[in-house]
Order: sequence, then structure tokens, then C-alpha cells
Amino acid sequence: MRFLIILYMRYKTPKEQRRELIRTLRDLFLGIAILLFLGTLVYKFAEGWPWLDALYFATISLTSRGYTNLYPTSAVSILFSVFYLIAGVGLIIYAISTLIAFYTTHYRQSISKKVDHFVKGFKKKPEPRPLKKVIWRPKRKRPY
Repeated sequence: MRFLIILYMRYKTPKEQRRELIRTLRDLFLGIAILLFLGTLVYKFAEGWPWLDALYFATISLTSRGYTNLYPTSAVSILFSVFYLIAGVGLIIYAISTLIAFYTTHYRQSISKKVDHFVKGFKKKPEPRPLKKVIWRPKRKRPY
């Protein structure tokens, strides 16, 4: 899917690409906020946790950190967690990759200049030293 987005964006102007990426990022972060809210609601009512604990567990689950101080115990919340984690971690990873795409698209010229400068530093070869004139001389015999 991302490959198709990149191919589609290749033929747009940089300003249109930036607007498209900002719109995509906004939608992704809105989706993450909705997913966090949904997870908080389910854990609040299925487990009977306070709002803060439910939000804490929903956030930890989405970031795939998984501290073991809270864990679902009811069958409903365990089943919800399976699908919540699959959808949530996938959405988080997609949001991060889109954020990286936004950064590289927006700063492409400055990044390419820095990379070119870095690569040229390694490709520089030292200038050869001028050759000295070497004249062949026979070895002197040492008197003993």
C-alpha cells in the first residue's frame, strides 16, 4: 500500500506532496486517538479499572511495551486485546513510517546535500606526491 502511495506521490509537486502527507498524518493520529479512546472505554467497563489505569493500559498496549503491572483478566477484555493489539500496533507502525516519509520528503534536498558531502569526503584520494629523480648508483665497496 505504501509503495503505491509513493508511486502516486512521485508525480505530484512538492507542495502537493507535503499537503497530502500532512493530511495523512492528521488522519493517522486521529485514528490512534480514537483507538486509544476505544481501548480505554473497553478496559474501563470490562475490567472495572479507573479511567487513568484503563488509559495507561491502552497506551502501553499500543506501543507494544507491555508492562505486567496491569493485565486483562476477563474473557471479553482478553479477546478484545488480541484484536486491539493487532490493529493498534499496525496503525502505530504505519504512522511512524508515514512520519518518516514526511520528514524525508520535506527535507530531501538538505539531506541529499549532507549525504553527498559525507560521501565525497570518503571518495577524496590524496594527491600523489611528485616523483623524485632516482639515479642508479653502483654500490661502493667498503674498505676493510
